[in-house]
Amino acid sequence: MNCTPQSRLLTELRTPILRSTRPELARDFYNGVLGDRATVLGTEQPGADEQTWGIILPAPAEAGSQWLPHAVSDDLASVQERVHDAGGTICREAALFESMLVTAPDQSQIIITERAPGEPALARELRVMLELCTREIDASCGFYSRVLDLTQIPVPGDPYSYRVLFSNDIGIAGAVDMTTFFRETTVSHWIPYFQVDDIERAVETSVAYGARVTVPIDESFFDTRYATLTDPTGATFGMREQPRVGGVFGSFSRVHGRFLSSEELAEQGEPGAIGAVGSEG
Repeated sequence: MNCTPQSRLLTELRTPILRSTRPELARDFYNGVLGDRATVLGTEQPGADEQTWGIILPAPAEAGSQWLPHAVSDDLASVQERVHDAGGTICREAALFESMLVTAPDQSQIIITERAPGEPALARELRVMLELCTREIDASCGFYSRVLDLTQIPVPGDPYSYRVLFSNDIGIAGAVDMTTFFRETTVSHWIPYFQVDDIERAVETSVAYGARVTVPIDESFFDTRYATLTDPTGATFGMREQPRVGGVFGSFSRVHGRFLSSEELAEQGEPGAIGAVGSEG
């Protein structure tokens, strides 16, 4: 069920944040796997540029290691109200620079900050795609759609009830029903899928650095290959190649609610027109 609030917010996803119980090990792992400038380890709010894959921050041992999306909104007060109305909770932590940490009813979490006055929208495509894994696909997508003012479009024929979440015409994240492929004790969580040129080599390198493969290399509906892994600190992440056609979500169209043919893609002219540019399954 789509929820369309009265006002439209401009929501975008920024570089994801890893809360790690072993931040130095995590930094060495991701820098070794993704490149020397892949991550930033900071005790102050760090900046991220086009070379940054993720931002790593220390986390208490009892919290575990976890990747979190970082969303930027034009109206944080409205977001706070929507979170409470939708049954979520909010806390602010010094370790997150007092940013708003939102916990959804399914226990997945996301960091939300407000766009600074005069700060432009992100002009580049992220090097990572965010995906929500949940056992409550309808309720979870409804929560994030309401809180972040998104539109959810189901992918026809997907056995895992995959949804693409759009901010206006831009696909910014995916969501999948994880009931059949994660243990019952696994709570809902977000997974970053980092874009790589050669997924076989990337997975091999990750394993050499201490990662464990949880979902072997497979083909996705978005005309690309992906794999899911657990890093040496226990955080789940993924890798994917750039889709062979279209943008981050391949040829999937928000307007049509389906994948476009090559002829239709050619007629569109630019990827943004089909909602394929933005932040798998």
